[in-house]
Amino acid sequence: MAFLFAACSSGPKMYSSENLNGVDFSKYKTYAFLPTKDTAYSKVVDRKKLVAALTEEGFRILSEKGMQYDTANPDVLFRYNLVMKKDYHVNRDQQVTYSPYIETANMPNQPKIYYFSSDNRPEVYNGNAQLESYRDGTMVIDMIDHKTNEVVWRSTAQARKEEASLMDIKTTVQIVIPNMFHKFPVKIKK
Repeated sequence: MAFLFAACSSGPKMYSSENLNGVDFSKYKTYAFLPTKDTAYSKVVDRKKLVAALTEEGFRILSEKGMQYDTANPDVLFRYNLVMKKDYHVNRDQQVTYSPYIETANMPNQPKIYYFSSDNRPEVYNGNAQLESYRDGTMVIDMIDHKTNEVVWRSTAQARKEEASLMDIKTTVQIVIPNMFHKFPVKIKK
């Protein structure tokens, strides 16, 4: 995620979630994790660190929601997909400068004479070119009913972050995942 979001905090962010209509979320009490099938993001992010941070934060969040980890017979399965890319932006600010030629009269108390280019346009020159690199990312977390194999809940996070201001993966995950689970529909009374 910047990883994504390194990832993403301060800066453009978007979180959304949706539920499958007609689903009784109170029946879901146990969960397990599925591995992601897409690992193309590992060209941009250290996959081992990301999976470890996601797993740790997933355990914490789902435990707080009252769910129990059960790999033998889970009610739901969680799977994530992460799409990331590096993007570059070249900023070539142009500065407009008027460079009149000034001639001072030989006589005292005479006005100065200003000469501009023949068509009276300002002279333009390019300023410094700056290369900025960004990470664009989208993370999707699906909650899948283990019996029906249907996605019953989905949460999405999207962000674009300048690489110079990225945080480490663990910190990013600790910010992004709670926001993604903000509208999680499962509420188990403890």
